[in-house]
Amino acid sequence: MKQSRTDAFYRSRILLSCVLADPTQEAFITSLRNLDAQCMADFLDKILREKDGILSTEEGSSILSLLCALTKSAQVFPQCYELKDIEEDPQIIAAGGFSEIRKGTYQGQTICLKVLRQYHQPDRNERMLGMVAKEFVLWAHLSHPNILPLYGVYYSGGSRHICLVCPWIKNGNLVEYLKSVPQSPRMPLICDVANGLLYLHQLMIVHGDLKGANVLVSNEGHALVSDFGLSSIIGSGILSQNEATGGATRWSAPELFYGGDGGGGVSSTWECDIWSFSCLCYEVHTLRPPFFQYARDIHVIVALQRQEIPILPDGCNISDRMWGLMNKCWRYNPRDRPSCEEIWRFLMDLEIIDPRPPAKQFDVGEVGRKTWDSRIDYPRVYDLLFHISQGEYTSHSISSYPE
Repeated sequence: MKQSRTDAFYRSRILLSCVLADPTQEAFITSLRNLDAQCMADFLDKILREKDGILSTEEGSSILSLLCALTKSAQVFPQCYELKDIEEDPQIIAAGGFSEIRKGTYQGQTICLKVLRQYHQPDRNERMLGMVAKEFVLWAHLSHPNILPLYGVYYSGGSRHICLVCPWIKNGNLVEYLKSVPQSPRMPLICDVANGLLYLHQLMIVHGDLKGANVLVSNEGHALVSDFGLSSIIGSGILSQNEATGGATRWSAPELFYGGDGGGGVSSTWECDIWSFSCLCYEVHTLRPPFFQYARDIHVIVALQRQEIPILPDGCNISDRMWGLMNKCWRYNPRDRPSCEEIWRFLMDLEIIDPRPPAKQFDVGEVGRKTWDSRIDYPRVYDLLFHISQGEYTSHSISSYPE
């Protein structure tokens, strides 16, 4: 007897809990491809979007980790996030190693398009697409006043030219903002970043690339943590050590270069984020990069080997208490650094005056995502999970459905 969509959904949830308990079965899920992978990605995303607080649980963290791994390996995006009818501005505002930034318009709002670069080497495009898919999924499931929201994904020109879509933030990044509005109070912005980072750490997420350039400032003057390309979930193994050290050297914790066995680096951790947070505080107070006295990054790496910390320039207006906290965050033994919770309590004890208006809530189009849920093929998802849970997985037995 054919089961209903509702029955298939709840049975699939039960089976998924069993699969999550077996790493071998999880590996089968990440090896899904084509329509099977798409159905599974849509299903996992649907679970994470349920308003039952699952993302803050251990199971939710495992599901998010699994979805990140699946999207990276199969290069599929949950379909509910696809946006259409976007007006693109062809002018390139900024360009990085893997993407270009352009403006656009969506539903009357000015938006930012992070356009994935296209290379002549297919293998390189495939790797980049996998990394963007992982960044997208992680980012899509974050919701906090101090985290830049993701609106969705857009296929430029109706092709596979992928763009990540988020609000356009006209104030730019934290350093640019403070240079243009130097009278802005520093400490409320630092509290914003600490609050956003605390939210990530509570979800078992490491940011991995925290610095002033990766924090934007909203129209109301609130800091928004962004750029999750190097972020990872603790215990997931979805971020390699090479990726973990891909951030900016001057903001990177010393163990990323010297902390591993045999003198090599380690993967990014919460403690690495704490080191980077202190470097960001240094930027905010001095408007200079950490280790500004060294012209080249290689000199910074040597300085880290000598266990140096950033020096405080003359005339810098920073309290002794704040400088003391920053020094604790720069301890060379990662276990001796304060946690994000401890940093947050310290900042709250300072009773910082915040003259800014309340943060604005961004509209991320949740209605359209709920409408898409009715299209998810739950019976197919159930069959996939059933085969995997019974150890009957083969690429032919499961992928025999018509495409």
